[in-house]
Amino acid sequence: MKKNSDLFLNTAKSAIIGYEKVMCYSGIDINGVSEELLKDENFLYDLKMISAEIDLSKYINPKSSAFIKLLQKSYSKYEENKIIKNVEKKLDDKNLLDKLKNIK
Repeated sequence: MKKNSDLFLNTAKSAIIGYEKVMCYSGIDINGVSEELLKDENFLYDLKMISAEIDLSKYINPKSSAFIKLLQKSYSKYEENKIIKNVEKKLDDKNLLDKLKNIK
């Protein structure tokens, strides 16, 4: 039962992230909605309730499960790298660094 719940939650998380990306690429900016939803305890509880009703193990084999995990990790790494690049860009901005030094 736990394995099915984990499988469902991983699939749902990937679908939510994919939905957000498709919408953003379509010109509808909902950037951040997946992050907010996946931090919402009530939403996560709803997903757990749904996972109890649906047995995804009938539909998803180990290959599909591994692919879903690959998609999740790729998205996480993409977001992590984006944040690092933004921070590095800010650190390279001499004017911004001078302003920060002069804050009192």
